[in-house]
Amino acid sequence: MRNKFPVTSAPKLLLTSAAHYSWKKALHITGFSESSILEIPLDQYGRLSVASLSKILKGIKKEKTPVLGLVSLFGSTELGSIDDIANINDLLSIYSDLKIWHHVDAAYGGFFASLGADTGNTYLSKQIRALAKVDSITMDPHKLAYIPYSCGAFLCRSPAKYHYSHIQAPYIDFKGNAGAGLQTIEGSRPSTGASAMWLTAKTLGLD
Repeated sequence: MRNKFPVTSAPKLLLTSAAHYSWKKALHITGFSESSILEIPLDQYGRLSVASLSKILKGIKKEKTPVLGLVSLFGSTELGSIDDIANINDLLSIYSDLKIWHHVDAAYGGFFASLGADTGNTYLSKQIRALAKVDSITMDPHKLAYIPYSCGAFLCRSPAKYHYSHIQAPYIDFKGNAGAGLQTIEGSRPSTGASAMWLTAKTLGLD
C-alpha cells in the first residue's frame, strides 16, 4: 500500500466515529497513536459522508499524506447503519493513484450480506454488490447469526494480498500449498468456528 509520492506527514487511518473501538486498539498495538486517525464526518443518516471523504481525499493528494487505509461499515455496532460503499468505491477509483486500501468492517452485517437474499435495486442491494470490489472484509457470524465465538473471518479480494510467504519454518514444508497456516496472516487456527457455522446452517437454515 505504498504511495509513490514523497512522504511529508504522518500516516493516517481514515474512519468515522461509528467505527468499532478495536481500530484504536489496533493502532496502539502497531505503534501508532490516536492522532493517526483522520475522522470522516457522518451524514444525516449516520453513514460515512461521501462528500466529506471527497474533500479529504483531495487534501490528502495535495499534501501527499500517506494513508494506512480506509474503513467503511456494513452495519455499525450501535445502529446497524450501512455506509454508501458503492459510491465510496467510485470515489476511490478517481483517486486510484493514492492506492488506498478499502476495508469494510462487516462484522455485524456481513452475515446478512452473505445470504444473497436481496437482489433488487434498493440501497441495501447496491451496497451488497459493492462488497465484491473492496480490498478486504471482516465478518463475524457470532453477532447476527448467533453463532458461538471464534467463527469470524477476514476476507481478502486478492489472494496475493492475503498470503504471506516471506517467512519460512524448517519444520514445515507445504510444497506450494498457498492455503496453509504459515502462509496466511492468522497462522494456525481451529476449525471450531467453521463447524459451528456449518451446524447452525444445517439445523436452522439460512433463510
